[in-house]
Amino acid sequence: MLTMAPASVWKSLENWVYPGAWEYTEAERKMGNFVVLTDYVAIPIFVAIYLTLHSGLSVAGTGSEEAALPVHWAPAIFSAAVFCFVFYQHMYVMLFPIRRDESMWLVQQKVGRWVFLTRHVVMLQTIHAVASLFFPAITNTMCVFMAGLGLFVTVQYYSLVHWEPENMNECRFYAKKNVPYRQQMAWVHIPAGTLGLLDVFVTRPREAVLAALPTPEALAAVLLGYVAFYTLLIHVNHHFTGEYPYGILRPLGTFYKNPSAWLKFIAVQVSVIGTFLVATFLGVVGTPMFIA
Repeated sequence: MLTMAPASVWKSLENWVYPGAWEYTEAERKMGNFVVLTDYVAIPIFVAIYLTLHSGLSVAGTGSEEAALPVHWAPAIFSAAVFCFVFYQHMYVMLFPIRRDESMWLVQQKVGRWVFLTRHVVMLQTIHAVASLFFPAITNTMCVFMAGLGLFVTVQYYSLVHWEPENMNECRFYAKKNVPYRQQMAWVHIPAGTLGLLDVFVTRPREAVLAALPTPEALAAVLLGYVAFYTLLIHVNHHFTGEYPYGILRPLGTFYKNPSAWLKFIAVQVSVIGTFLVATFLGVVGTPMFIA
């Protein structure tokens, strides 16, 4: 005989769909409304950014029938649903900026959560997943690039953030307030890499990915362009807020005062993302048969 789950179980599930148990002050609620507003404003902007990234990829097979082959519907619908849900969680379920963390409060004063690279990638992958259902000729070209960015986000979070002592202390604090911050952060960083690989090797026919595969030179150029764009964004935001989105950036100062340190940091990050792009690219070229 089926019985209803205890109220505590339903309450726990609500934490994944509705804003958590944190009691916001009036100032924090106003800040939360501003952050959500920036989310809506930025959606069409990131559609334009996605199309700009696509235009920068040189594809030998553009226009061919193979490059426009449709996706496999089951995994494509699954990915689109998951990414839409994750982006919804980013907008409404994850904690809004709170005054307890002054640096995070300040850094989001001008552009909201768009100062974080994870938000960029989640938005771009959501656009990519939904567009795959309707415009495969575009998304077949973008799948390798999006998988590389997604792998970077997932691996970097779990290697640098998830087990970091300061982050774990923050998670313990929120857990005492009945906010499952650690579990939410762990979850929202998983689809970027895992579904990125699913998109390349399962969702799309092999011949479509091969026909639409960008050249290595184009992938490198688009990657450098996007890193330059993001670096400019966080510098402009730093000019107005006095904060960077990641603590590791604070010792670097500003680019014009310490260009060598910034160039070194950028080179390392480009190399890491580039490694994931190369691995995905070689996987496409070297895999004799995709999962149908």
